[in-house]
Amino acid sequence: MTAHRHRRRHCCLALLSVLLLAHPSAAPAEKLVAAWSSVSAVNSPLWIMHDAGFFKQEGLDVDLIFVLSSPTVAKATLAGEVAVSGANSQVIVDSGLAGADLIAMGSMSNVVAFYIMAGPEIRSVADLKGKTVLVNFWATWCGPCKAIAPIVEDLAKEYDGKVKVGKVDVDDNQQTAIKYGIRSIPTLLIMKNGKVNDTIVGAVPKAQIVQKLNAAL
Repeated sequence: MTAHRHRRRHCCLALLSVLLLAHPSAAPAEKLVAAWSSVSAVNSPLWIMHDAGFFKQEGLDVDLIFVLSSPTVAKATLAGEVAVSGANSQVIVDSGLAGADLIAMGSMSNVVAFYIMAGPEIRSVADLKGKTVLVNFWATWCGPCKAIAPIVEDLAKEYDGKVKVGKVDVDDNQQTAIKYGIRSIPTLLIMKNGKVNDTIVGAVPKAQIVQKLNAAL
C-alpha cells in the first residue's frame, strides 16, 4: 500500500470516529446529514466512506450533500440541519467569536489541500521558470470575485502562451492566502520566477489588469 493510500485510510478512519462519537447510538433507520463544500482533498474522506459503504458498515445512514461554502455549512450545522462536515477552521473561530457553540472534533493535517493546475505543455515546476503567472485568490461566496471571474477567464485566453492563469480558493487554502498576505478578495497576484511582481486588489477594470500584465511581460 502506498503512502498516499495510507494517508487516505487514516483520514477516513479519523472522520468515521468523529461521526461515531457525535452519534454513538445512531440506528440504521436514523439519517444523518454530512456536508461537503468543495472538490478538495479535505472533503474526499466523506465521499470515500460513503461510496465504500463504511457508514452503513457502522450502522450509520448518512445523506451526503453539497453546500456552497464553509460559512454556510457552519450556519447549517448550528441550525441542526447538518451533523458533521469538512468545513475549514476559520468558520469555527468566527463562530466562536460571535458566541456560537461550534467545535472541531477532528483535523486532517496530513493532506495537502493546495493544487497546481497547468496546461499539457507544463510538465514540471521547472517549466514555469521565467513565465508570468496570474493567480486569482477568490471564494465561492464573494460577490466581487464573481464579477471579476469572466475578466480573468478572458485574459487567460488572450494571453495564452504568454501568461499562466490560475486561481486559489481562500476557504480551502488558508495557509497559502496567509503566506501571500491576502487580506481581502478578490486579489490578483502577478508572479514571475516564483516572486510576486505586482498585486491587484478588488474587482478592478480589465484595462488596469492588462496594463500591469503587460508591464510584467
